[in-house]
Amino acid sequence: EPVDFVHRRLRRFLAAARQHDSVLVYFSGHSLYRNGVFNLIVGSDQNCPGHCLNTSSVAELFKQHEKPADRLLILDCCEAGAAAVEIDWNQKCGVWLRLWLAARTNEDAPELDRETQGGLFTANIVRALGNKAHELADADGCLRLDAVDVFVRAETDAYRSSSGKPAPRPGLHGNTS
Repeated sequence: EPVDFVHRRLRRFLAAARQHDSVLVYFSGHSLYRNGVFNLIVGSDQNCPGHCLNTSSVAELFKQHEKPADRLLILDCCEAGAAAVEIDWNQKCGVWLRLWLAARTNEDAPELDRETQGGLFTANIVRALGNKAHELADADGCLRLDAVDVFVRAETDAYRSSSGKPAPRPGLHGNTS
């Protein structure tokens, strides 16, 4: 099953992290929020339990593997805010896990189209890490997550789709200092 495969890989990845490592887990795809449960769709059939990865199980994996000093989970999918609502991430995973989410609960995240050439959230992150990185870096030349988040939010706010529908508001959760 796809969920078992992803779960095993994620567990192995986190177990291999060392004390002072920073860990980034990035999901871009479809999700399903139903009956108060938020799932990442890791297979082709959202109606098959073996294709729905519950974010509670992801939180448990992060809790079991506390070695990484910094942990960032990025979710570029519809209703990603439900992941933050569903779980008290700080209590489950400690103060060093951050969630960076493409949309709030009950918001769709724009997918591939001619305007964004990919998900809007992902496109803005790529822009920040690419040609805008030198402008966003601090005096020491470090690119900080909070500075990238401010850029991504501003770009998202400025985005106007051809349909006129407002873009979802990304959110950074957890210890942002």
